[in-house]
Amino acid sequence: MKNKFLIACAASAVLVMGTGGSLQADSLQLTFDGATYSLGSYYVAPYQITIGGIQYSMICDDANDNVTPGEQWNATTETMSNLTGVLYGNLGGQQGYSYSSNTQTWTVISQSQAYGEAAWLVNQIFSSSSGSTQAAYDQYALWDIFDPGFSNTSGGNLPNGEPDADLNSSQQSAVLTALEQAQTNWNVGSNNNSSLVIYTPTPQGQGEAQEFWGQYTPQAPEPMALWSLVLSLAAIAVAAGYARRAAASA
Repeated sequence: MKNKFLIACAASAVLVMGTGGSLQADSLQLTFDGATYSLGSYYVAPYQITIGGIQYSMICDDANDNVTPGEQWNATTETMSNLTGVLYGNLGGQQGYSYSSNTQTWTVISQSQAYGEAAWLVNQIFSSSSGSTQAAYDQYALWDIFDPGFSNTSGGNLPNGEPDADLNSSQQSAVLTALEQAQTNWNVGSNNNSSLVIYTPTPQGQGEAQEFWGQYTPQAPEPMALWSLVLSLAAIAVAAGYARRAAASA
């Protein structure tokens, strides 16, 4: 019985460890820890989010939804090289928008440009001093890409029940300047986007968690290395040989 138990344990080790890639997760669980800085009615980036016990600084692109401290949700990760799973611009959903100060109008733009502009603003925020006024303007500009005119709301509530932005005229002007800078420069230095990760909530939809941007991809458990597989198979062989010898001597 003991010999059979040894063989079973060795075989189970192989099954649990699996072959390469078997432990890669389809989604990650995020926990919202909070934020420190605010402008108008809202807290602005950086937001603190914990994944796998490690806290990361992230940036939000969604002004239509809300998360609260302690809230947990699942999210998939996308990069700028593959936007098929992101929140905006898929399945006939809401696209991004461009603003013209000359005509004071908003124009629908492609998903690639919208996320390119968003990436430019995210890089600006990450490179700014934490809590700087410019980072706050860039945050509102990022929200304006997918919720046009959000920074210009005041004196009431949004359709989702959240308060208006309530920025003063000087702040609103600074936000639109930041947005137009993103529109001009979004395709410049796009090689800086390779480190950006987009955390899209699952499921998506009204009332779900927000979409966030980060600079790092949390590591999923490593798949079993080839040498580990070889060692596990060897352990099975040794255990089996021991069992045969024990049976022959009985």
